[in-house]
Amino acid sequence: MNQKNKKSSDFLLLDKNGKRMSRNGLYQRLERIGEKAGVEVSPHALRRAFVTINANAGRPLQMLQRACGHSDIKTTMAYCRTSEQEVIDAMKDW
Repeated sequence: MNQKNKKSSDFLLLDKNGKRMSRNGLYQRLERIGEKAGVEVSPHALRRAFVTINANAGRPLQMLQRACGHSDIKTTMAYCRTSEQEVIDAMKDW
């Protein structure tokens, strides 16, 4: 099914007119939400947070790789952000 034949219900994110939200539209919406909350927000930051939170929760990297659409697991691994304190805490029981 090509893009023109898809229904709005086929898309996860819709704009205020019920049409598929563009990348730029998503970025602008997140930017406005971030401004209201007093934080910087971007699709990339949310993607990075998704991978980091789920990897730290023990979810398999291969599943996160597929969820993100990465062809190389090294890309998924690069998305993971682990603080030095998290490493120390994790190693206490070793």
